[in-house]
Amino acid sequence: MWSPLASASLVFLILYFILFLFLAYLYVLRKVPLLSRWLVLLLHVTVRLASQGCGLSFGIVGYANIDLLVAYFILGAEGYFTLVVCTLRFLIAWQRNHWGGLSWLEPNDPSRERGGWRKRFSRMFQWKHSRGSSSLKAVIIVDWLLVGANTIIISGGSLSSAAYTDKELSPSQVEVVSDTPAPEKAQELPAEESRRRPWFGHATLLLLLATWPFLAIRGAFGVAQAIVPDLNYFNSEVYDANNLTAQFVTEETCFVTIMEFISAAILATSYFTTRTRSSATSRA
Repeated sequence: MWSPLASASLVFLILYFILFLFLAYLYVLRKVPLLSRWLVLLLHVTVRLASQGCGLSFGIVGYANIDLLVAYFILGAEGYFTLVVCTLRFLIAWQRNHWGGLSWLEPNDPSRERGGWRKRFSRMFQWKHSRGSSSLKAVIIVDWLLVGANTIIISGGSLSSAAYTDKELSPSQVEVVSDTPAPEKAQELPAEESRRRPWFGHATLLLLLATWPFLAIRGAFGVAQAIVPDLNYFNSEVYDANNLTAQFVTEETCFVTIMEFISAAILATSYFTTRTRSSATSRA
């Protein structure tokens, strides 16, 4: 039987599929590096596609397959987890691209050579940059908090049924020689103006900042679900004879699915601001 959950899931299944096609286009044409922040965004979109697919299936079959509902809950939580990690990676990448490879969220350790993925993974468990250094990586604290929260979500959902370092480096700065022809100097003016623009006015940073209100609303609603009974999945009153109630689906869609999709779409559009800046700098 068709239900409000099936309708909402179908709409966002289509929207996320469009976003998936855009990211696949970037990868197929090699517009973005494979192991980069874009891979995390692609992972989020893939998880969300699976979540919406489970929501659509449960919205149709109802209580005949309760495992679909559990999968919908867990994948939804995983979607928010991957989205927060993705936004953090985008911010770190912007800092490194804009400040010559430096990021206070995830500082580079010049005393260590760049190793393979095993060595980089082992550094996740090291709090200090190097021996004798007392400064901590802020991103490690965030990562471990997210891992802990994610573990609780997965284990809780399972019991109730009984998400690299970006390699896309900033373009190399090319010095302008004094005998550059006049037409080429005219093309350099937009790039020079872009470099003089204050860092807080950069288009990519503004896009990243625009995602945080939506992520905050999504996170606040997640906290409210653990406190307010009417928003809790484990409250029998949010279910009717066949499926989730229309009111609960509306609240879930407005404060969860829409917030996450808008955030993911904003992150995807940062490709155009990054590309514009890269093209302008390469002409200089």
